[in-house]
Amino acid sequence: SLVTGVQTCALPILVMLSGVNTDDNYRCTDGSKAPIPGLYAAGNTCGNRYGIQYGTPTAGNSCGFALTTGYCAAEAAVKDLG
Repeated sequence: SLVTGVQTCALPILVMLSGVNTDDNYRCTDGSKAPIPGLYAAGNTCGNRYGIQYGTPTAGNSCGFALTTGYCAAEAAVKDLG
């Protein structure tokens, strides 16, 4: 592994309409919108993505979002680990 000390978890979820809130670096935030150290979210687990309705206007919408946010979350995690 290129990064040590990082635990990952994959959730078998199609989509979450609420999900967890994240900041600009995909760090999960608490009720006061402060980042929770070491906790990141990507893809459909991120909240506030679809608002009140889930729609799939184009094929691959979720795949592209998951790949992009996963990459960005990983970059943030590496940076936070120093």
